[in-house]
Amino acid sequence: MSAGVGAAIARFPSGSREAAQLREELHALIRRKRRLAVGGEEYELRASHRDSFGELLYRIEFHRLGR
Repeated sequence: MSAGVGAAIARFPSGSREAAQLREELHALIRRKRRLAVGGEEYELRASHRDSFGELLYRIEFHRLGR
């Protein structure tokens, strides 16, 4: 079992245009995984969300493919 590393990378006022666009992209990622290549390595990008004390928290994971 390996431990993950977490970081808060963004904080927008909930009513801002940027926040609405980010939520839309994250919800699309929750519905359908994406693949991307970084430095010649292929990864699968996954997302999930949960409620924590009235705030919606998103978890984004990168999984290396083809090992």
